Amino acid sequence: GTLAALSTWFMSGEDLPLASRILDKSVERREAENGPVIDRHYIYHNMIRVYYRDRNRDTNSLQLAIEACEKQIDLGLQVVRAWPREEMGAALPRHTGFEQLAIILERNKDYDGAVRLSEEALRQGWAGDWGKRIDRCRQRSKQ
Repeated sequence: GTLAALSTWFMSGEDLPLASRILDKSVERREAENGPVIDRHYIYHNMIRVYYRDRNRDTNSLQLAIEACEKQIDLGLQVVRAWPREEMGAALPRHTGFEQLAIILERNKDYDGAVRLSEEALRQGWAGDWGKRIDRCRQRSKQ
């Protein structure tokens, strides 16, 4: 197991700062830059979950979450090719990086950015309600 995986055990209430410190150590050890692409995908998944949840307590956490989203997204096509479909089902799962960054963009009223990102997730085949988000953001960008 990685430190990033361990951090998710501390995602509630008072323990959240500990989860962030564990992730910081994971980054220091460069866990997300080594190993199989699927493992790296899940390390970024854990980083996104912890850092985004900690965004109101720590001013750096939102930016760290965004960076983790971008890094996970950058791995997207590699993960699609490496995804063990015979073990985990034919369809790709939801993609935390695409979803969380699309939410952030939409909340910041960057509807065009959210549409572009959602279209890319859809093209790559990640599960999710991409069509609804695309339609909603296109409507909002016209208002």
